Amino acid sequence: MTISMDVLKQLREETLAPFGACKKALTESGGDLSAAMDWLRKNGVLVGGKKTDRLASEGAIAADCVGGFGALIEISSETDFVARGDPFKGLISSVLGVAMSRSETAVERLLEHPLDAENHKRGTISECVLEFAGTIGENIVLRRLVALNVNPGVVVSYIHQSFPGTPNIGTLGVLVALESEANEDDLKALGKNLAMHIAFTRPHCVSIHEVSPAVLEKEKTFLQEQIQEQSGDRPADVQLKMVEGRLRKFFETIVLEEQDYVRDSGKTIKEFLKQEGERLGKPVRIAGFAYAKLGENSKEGHEETAE
Repeated sequence: MTISMDVLKQLREETLAPFGACKKALTESGGDLSAAMDWLRKNGVLVGGKKTDRLASEGAIAADCVGGFGALIEISSETDFVARGDPFKGLISSVLGVAMSRSETAVERLLEHPLDAENHKRGTISECVLEFAGTIGENIVLRRLVALNVNPGVVVSYIHQSFPGTPNIGTLGVLVALESEANEDDLKALGKNLAMHIAFTRPHCVSIHEVSPAVLEKEKTFLQEQIQEQSGDRPADVQLKMVEGRLRKFFETIVLEEQDYVRDSGKTIKEFLKQEGERLGKPVRIAGFAYAKLGENSKEGHEETAE
């Protein structure tokens, strides 16, 4: 049936429910506004946003990769108890499976894909998440999707401290895209080590060239003021060298290539990659990475693609 846009907008404004939920409610209720409100209540979307406004600070992160494509998703819940239950883990695994099979890179498009890609019986992911929230009685949100794509090369996924029995589901996830024509198995092993390094060090970007000019200028100004205050009696050229030295320390904190490799202290990631490229007989470049911790804003390098 055709749903009136005016009625759809009215239901949305009065309930603050997601657009997709309002459309489904009206469809199921034959376009009747009052019945649609009842449908939302019965399916766990309370009017006035009482449920959808509740804080979903728990949940899980899941990641997977095949060849040159990898995806990482986060689905939030209100309690850790729900997140560690089999129904929730089944939901996040299914959603991740769709992201992988569709090579999807945007969460908005992922929500519109059918959860059961073969027969479409379960409806879209947006609808299924809504229905799951109603069944569980908690606010459930597909919070993010990060995808990396590289060719030639591989994308490697890593979940730190995964949930028991589900190695690809946990609370912290990393993707690493390695561009190279080296052997795929060798690249996967290398990528796994780099992913564990990223999970520990939390860099912001791959190379110095990717540090934004605004961030760089802000740090330079801070260091200049700091050194002027601490060593104002020293010559200007000495102070400049001090700024450059501390700026290198800053890069070692936020730039992946400039960091000391955690498994070989004294050797930077850039030096380690050069060494590995020589060992494998082909150059290896980090084309991108993504870091995601449950409930935090993501830190990615080349978030959508790494081609």
